[in-house]
Amino acid sequence: MHGRFRVDATCGAVDSKYIVIYNISIPKHMVDIDASRRAALETSKRLLEEDFPTAEVYVSLTASYHLRNSETGATKYWSGSFWGKLNSGPAEITPFLRFVPETFVATTFRLSTNIEEVLSWGGLETDWKFESLEALVLNVNVKVNANDAVLTDRGLLDTRKSRSRKIFYLD
Repeated sequence: MHGRFRVDATCGAVDSKYIVIYNISIPKHMVDIDASRRAALETSKRLLEEDFPTAEVYVSLTASYHLRNSETGATKYWSGSFWGKLNSGPAEITPFLRFVPETFVATTFRLSTNIEEVLSWGGLETDWKFESLEALVLNVNVKVNANDAVLTDRGLLDTRKSRSRKIFYLD
């Protein structure tokens, strides 16, 4: 079963360049089925090749998930690492790696095989524990020139704000 998945795009100016961040969220129902996960990774690869044909692209694997407090039973939805002070933690499945189109799908497929096991690892003293996966997130960071086509093609230039955000979907 394949399906639609979301890209949350953010853009901000830094000096004479722009930093574009894509958070590509592949939902659990697609992650759990190998063929669907592979198809979503192929679609993500095409997106990155088309939107950033000449720029250096960096991708980190993380996740969105539910945590449960072992003391109170309370739950919360979380994305990224739940370790304080921006330390890498259980939700960092990989650090940022340079996007290599020829190996992206195979490498990312392999690295995303045991997501729930990685997220269940507890290396921090906290009452909050991983409960369930919501989505695999491909966090993409790219620095582009002010005249890069992706800025206009994706509607990421907003002269009224220092940062702009757009959400779009992939099939």
